Amino acid sequence: MASNTPSYTFIDATGLVTADTADIKETVQNEFKGALGDNLSLEDSTPQGRLIDIETDARVSVLENNAMLANSFNVMMAYGTFLDAILANFGLYREGATSSSVVAVVSGVPGTVIPANSQASTSSGVVFYAENQITIPDGGTTSATFLSLETGEIACAANSLTRIIDGTFGWETINNPSPAILGTEKESDASLKTRYLQSGLYTGATLVADYQNAVNKVANVKSSYFYDNDTSETVTIDGVNINAHSIYCCVDGGNADDVAQALFSRKSPGCGYTGNTKVNVTDSIANATYEVSFDFATPIPIYASITVSTGTAAAPDLESTVKQAFIDYSNGNIEGFSGFKVGGDISAFEIAAGIGAAVTGIVVQDLKIGTISGNLSTAEIPININQVAQFSIENITVTIND
Repeated sequence: MASNTPSYTFIDATGLVTADTADIKETVQNEFKGALGDNLSLEDSTPQGRLIDIETDARVSVLENNAMLANSFNVMMAYGTFLDAILANFGLYREGATSSSVVAVVSGVPGTVIPANSQASTSSGVVFYAENQITIPDGGTTSATFLSLETGEIACAANSLTRIIDGTFGWETINNPSPAILGTEKESDASLKTRYLQSGLYTGATLVADYQNAVNKVANVKSSYFYDNDTSETVTIDGVNINAHSIYCCVDGGNADDVAQALFSRKSPGCGYTGNTKVNVTDSIANATYEVSFDFATPIPIYASITVSTGTAAAPDLESTVKQAFIDYSNGNIEGFSGFKVGGDISAFEIAAGIGAAVTGIVVQDLKIGTISGNLSTAEIPININQVAQFSIENITVTIND
């Protein structure tokens, strides 16, 4: 047997049980000696040595199977479909791949209403659709978020989303001054476990966390911030005035109608809403219509410069790998790191730790961040409760020292 023997851990009725291959082999050897005598040769080359190895492997396989089965009932140790199955008991499901998002400037006749899901494309045929309904104001131009029709890391360079597909009368032009924020692949185990710890345990309709749980289940919602003002006075946080006896919700992503419906589904009698986005929701039972208010988070572009030293295990295309690690960090796809959330301050030291954990074979020597490309430092960046930080590949500079 190999000298570097693995160990296996599983849980049974007696508690935590651990065993390793060496212990199991010794047990089998003693059993053979008890049956055939203490002078029995235990060399691997002997017939009994081969039988001992076979019996040891069989018992190890049983332990591995038991470990996998027992761990599949533990949220923090389960993985894949096992994790999906156990979290379904809490009404929590793995998120599918998300679309890339881009902020586009649309122009046309004032008062023109561009329906949600209206489409535009790049010159290469990549299609994006309006996440929410757009109304062109008196000035003739406004900004709106468009999502890629295909999910995943769909690229859209600056000034490339210029073709209108759905010809809404009065909609004249579209263009994106900045590149798209890339979408994500299917939610990772690490991200799903983080969401479980944050909201999966809440089921009471009167809990603020249950509002958040409902909103976080809405498609394309990446994160949210909630505040419950149960006082009779207006509360001001980060310049946001929260009405008396109301909840404040700010979301990153999602369709306005879906977010409003999620909030309304957790509505407590007498509780009001605060926010600049207002959506009418109809109670299908009472046949009454209510106005639900909330905010969409304002994206704050984050610039970063990082210097890393390499080892023999460094990735071949290290610059791209490190840049992707920044995006993975911001999306919460690095185990142990929650990523960028609505109202969450940004720490250069935590990002450096996340990059170091995600990319093998490097040492992060220096990392600076800022909201202006020419003014970077290690200082923490405050993010207001109606804002969310964002990374894009173009805003990240990587320096590699051999």
